[in-house]
Amino acid sequence: MNAREDIRASEAATGKQVGRGMPDAARKYQPYPTVGLTDRTWPSKVIDKAPIWCSVDLRDGNQALIDPMGHERKARMFALLLDMGFEEIEIGFPS
Repeated sequence: MNAREDIRASEAATGKQVGRGMPDAARKYQPYPTVGLTDRTWPSKVIDKAPIWCSVDLRDGNQALIDPMGHERKARMFALLLDMGFEEIEIGFPS
């Protein structure tokens, strides 16, 4: 069974759908009021779209975990991150 099939089987068994990301998350919150500082440019800028999200959960450093992830567990997490909508994922493997 591959990672995606494992996730689907888990969803079917529990009746819970694994996260699919948060569509249009940038519109969920209202922007802060602007600060009128004429001698600076950055306070008047308003963020109107979400930043580019990048998961770093699978980077090298896995050895610092109490229970380090093996290849199968990393593959399951990779599939989960893809299903959540991440388009950029940093992955590290020990040399």
